[in-house]
Amino acid sequence: MRTIAVFGATGQTGRRICRLLLDDREFSVVACSRTRERLDELCASLPDAGDRLRVEVADVQVPDPVARAIDGVDLVVGATSRWQDGPALAAAAVEGSTDYCGIHLSNAEKWAKLRALEDSSREREVTIIDDCGTHPGLPGVMIRAMAERVPLRTAWIGARFDLEWDRLGLAPETVADFVTEIERTDPSFLEEGEWRRGYGKSRHFDFGDGDGDRVCTPMLLEEVRELADEGRLESTGFFIAGFGP
Repeated sequence: MRTIAVFGATGQTGRRICRLLLDDREFSVVACSRTRERLDELCASLPDAGDRLRVEVADVQVPDPVARAIDGVDLVVGATSRWQDGPALAAAAVEGSTDYCGIHLSNAEKWAKLRALEDSSREREVTIIDDCGTHPGLPGVMIRAMAERVPLRTAWIGARFDLEWDRLGLAPETVADFVTEIERTDPSFLEEGEWRRGYGKSRHFDFGDGDGDRVCTPMLLEEVRELADEGRLESTGFFIAGFGP
């Protein structure tokens, strides 16, 4: 049996990850969150997993509780709402000779901090992956997969949220973290070999749902930037709709 430590376990995505892992009897879960109250709520919402579920109160930015939570686990999953938690968890995982996988939003500062761990992760033979999930991870994967099939010079990726945000029951600290993430977003894309920037430089995408074209605003993802920097694409960018007011 493999043990997975999930940080941000009480959030929208973390809760789902815990449930999916516990549905498979090959896994046990260490569910980690900043507050005991939300961990109790999580346990009440999950099916009885017996000794396959353990909970730990741990703030990612406090090293000792994190080290205790990940001791002996096979994988650390970062599903918290702060991008800063990604490098912190990755560093703790490397120190503990454990693999790491995170779903934090993409930005250059996070990637620089993760790149700084490359030598130590190779030395300890552990894997670090971030920018996972449908957003932000899938667009770069889609472009690379398509480029393996056909010569590709232009790749525009569109996405949309289809959520009723006010019904998600987000914790206040999660809302604050999310607003901070949005404020840091870089609205850049590559067009005909030149980087352009600005929320007003939107593109229209038809998602085939009968709603017609949706206006999507640019949002730079670092893996897409790396693809552009490789020089194989003349135009590329990621655009998104559906944030709402």
